[in-house]
Amino acid sequence: MEWNDITKVLPKDEQKITVYDEGLQKELHRTFYLEFWQNNKRILDCSHFCRKWKPRE
Repeated sequence: MEWNDITKVLPKDEQKITVYDEGLQKELHRTFYLEFWQNNKRILDCSHFCRKWKPRE
């Protein structure tokens, strides 16, 4: 599964996703909340270094 650019392709609301935190250089499992993203431009419980995502396998 390819990584998506979060600024170009948003996950579905409440979708379970894997994000790549470039600051930590780790993959993190998160749930995407569209309203939180729209208000804060970042993923809940994830730093602004999370710019790539893919559906959780």
